[in-house]
Amino acid sequence: MRIKTITIFVLLGLLFSCKNEVKKPNFKHYFNQSFNLIKKEYIKTGELNWIEIENNINDSIPKFRNNIDVYNGIRYTLKQINDKHSFFLPPKNQSNFFINDSVIIPKIKYEILDNKIGYIKILGLAANDSISSLYSLKIREALKKLDIYPNLSGWIIDLRNNRGGKLGTFSLGLAPLYTDTIIGLSINNKGKYIKHKLSNNNYYYGDNIINTIKLTDTLINKNKPIAILVNEKTASLGESTAQSFKFQKQTLIFGTKTRGLTSDLQVFEYVSGARLGLSTSFICDENKKTLEEGIIPDIECTSEQSLKLAIEWIKSII
Repeated sequence: MRIKTITIFVLLGLLFSCKNEVKKPNFKHYFNQSFNLIKKEYIKTGELNWIEIENNINDSIPKFRNNIDVYNGIRYTLKQINDKHSFFLPPKNQSNFFINDSVIIPKIKYEILDNKIGYIKILGLAANDSISSLYSLKIREALKKLDIYPNLSGWIIDLRNNRGGKLGTFSLGLAPLYTDTIIGLSINNKGKYIKHKLSNNNYYYGDNIINTIKLTDTLINKNKPIAILVNEKTASLGESTAQSFKFQKQTLIFGTKTRGLTSDLQVFEYVSGARLGLSTSFICDENKKTLEEGIIPDIECTSEQSLKLAIEWIKSII
């Protein structure tokens, strides 16, 4: 998975299968299954002319003769709906992080600033479950190493240039910083609100456990002001992680408007190993306002100014 395009996903891991028939496979039927799935689940389905989209696809691919035609039809459907977040990965694609065990975990920068403020910088990571879980553990380790300093004035979570990752990866690592169980809210195309929750080291999307971490930690420096740094390259899970702290007390976001890839993706897996990532819901703020265009910081400033202003804010409320 290429960092610039795919690491912004939010993964729910729902399984979907295309049936394989030995005799006379009906590839048009296989494509229709995917087309109808996209039509049913896509977050903006009500805004699209699906008859026109289907006609355009039929004109482009008059006959579905094999899996390649099916894959091309899925790609063309995503091109027609013009969603910047959804993706399709054919099987054994080199950019398919789901099957890549050699993804390098980014280095986590952490330090004490101004003698009293814990600072941690988290970059995005598109990786499979095992590598994502390891990243969560490393984030937690960095957090705990900062927590050995007594009487910190606050925390700064730097999400600048964070382009996303698997749902829950960052929040589980940072879990001891949250004071409330509910850390997010999304809305799907049926108008249903879905709560994001952290409870007993599990990340819940609605009633479903999406991710987990095998750690039980508390912080000495809990209930402190938290400053979140973002910029125009903060995307997808980076954006929803920033917003998750707005569901907590004493949090401000500093920087520039984020990229605006603020949908949750469900990832549907085919028997062949192909994956379809589809935008199925938008994240909302704590007042249930949909954040389709990205997150506007509480304190708008240049990316270069954000750290300095965050430090000043934390010092001002000691």
